[in-house]
Amino acid sequence: MDTKAVLIERMTRFTLPKYTIRVWLQESLDYQYSVLGLSEVELVAHKNQDLPMRELVEKILEVEGVNAVECLDWTLNGIVAYANW
Repeated sequence: MDTKAVLIERMTRFTLPKYTIRVWLQESLDYQYSVLGLSEVELVAHKNQDLPMRELVEKILEVEGVNAVECLDWTLNGIVAYANW
């Protein structure tokens, strides 16, 4: 495999009272997965969890390294937003 063509993203999934969120974050080619504590993304989400869905997603997209955010409501419908890569 040509490693120059590889893009590594870390995906994290968590839930808030109103939403289930998945976030994709840019990582380096040598990234190795490990279990981490509460991330900056999760802290931002919890702090802003009462915002409407789109505004919450926009706040999460402001975190450095975030490439995409998926936010779903209790019916498992919602939005996906991408950073301007």
